[in-house]
Amino acid sequence: MDIFYYYDPILEKSPVKYYFIKFMGSGHMLVDIGNKIVSIAEKGSISPPLAKGLSRHAVSEIMQPFRGRAIRVLCAIVGEDLILFHAFDKPACYDKNRRIDKLIEKNYGIADSRYDKYLKSFKEGKNEEFKEKFIYKKKY
Repeated sequence: MDIFYYYDPILEKSPVKYYFIKFMGSGHMLVDIGNKIVSIAEKGSISPPLAKGLSRHAVSEIMQPFRGRAIRVLCAIVGEDLILFHAFDKPACYDKNRRIDKLIEKNYGIADSRYDKYLKSFKEGKNEEFKEKFIYKKKY
């Protein structure tokens, strides 16, 4: 299974790749999450403990703790490809907070919207413009 970042032609960038850039040089976080992404692709399915499906959403969630934050990468398998649609972080631990819960739902909505756009283009055979190759070698 090949892995791709979702490329947004309007933003002229891949949002997940752009999100990862802010963690360059931040220890093992990128290695850990990269290994999870590659493992999912090798396995050919999204399932615990690497990721979990989200009820009421089209995408699944890869989780990675990092310095008191919970990094979330929202992805889906479309055809033979694993597509990385969106990424965000939230506090790893927090008391039920309406503002944070709304922020999480907003991010899930962004990923769902990108998924819908990608799936439509996939069904029309026009999805290549929405893909940027994820290049990563698994590290041990």
